[in-house]
Amino acid sequence: MDCVKVIFSGRVQGVGFRYRVLAVSRNHDITGYVKNLPNESVEVVACGQGEDSKNFIEEIRKAMGRYITDVRITNVSPGPSGEFSAFNITY
Repeated sequence: MDCVKVIFSGRVQGVGFRYRVLAVSRNHDITGYVKNLPNESVEVVACGQGEDSKNFIEEIRKAMGRYITDVRITNVSPGPSGEFSAFNITY
């Protein structure tokens, strides 16, 4: 299981970004979450096998690219339980 944390910056809050990311997640075998951050960016943690996480992030970039000015990707551990059970919006 590979997990990445992605910080999307730009005009990514107030434009339906989280809901679009949730919709895109349904096209991929991904678990994790999307949430707004206090600095007006959006954090996505995505866990999947092989290229799943990479393909998921690329689809987000294509779908919401007009709102994104910067993307920072970091590999992260899936956590003590080993993985998330689903992909959700977190508040």
